[in-house]
Amino acid sequence: MLDWTIYITFGGLLLMMFIPGRNLPLVRGTALLITLGGLAVALNAFLHFDPAAGVATIRKLSWIPTLGANYFIAADGISVTLVLLTGIAAVAGVLFSWNIGHRVKEYFAFYIALIGGV
Repeated sequence: MLDWTIYITFGGLLLMMFIPGRNLPLVRGTALLITLGGLAVALNAFLHFDPAAGVATIRKLSWIPTLGANYFIAADGISVTLVLLTGIAAVAGVLFSWNIGHRVKEYFAFYIALIGGV
């Protein structure tokens, strides 16, 4: 479930690209909803994580079999905590940047891309 923080963030970024740049309330609201969605998933994962289990495999898929490359996401107690803190910081960053007035769509798009990378 923790991998959904990545999917929500980048999926929301793609959605944000189709919003007209002049519609500032919609751009800001979309950025806030994207970060709140990521925070909700991170909080759910944090509350349901079993520390006694150690490292939990979240997702393991074969990506490029001929090269032996895999898509592998795992989490332990520290990484789950850091994902939760990233979600909190993402929401706080959107709220603190609410009054940005110049190139708002670009600002929030790059901010969401940064959060997705983190």
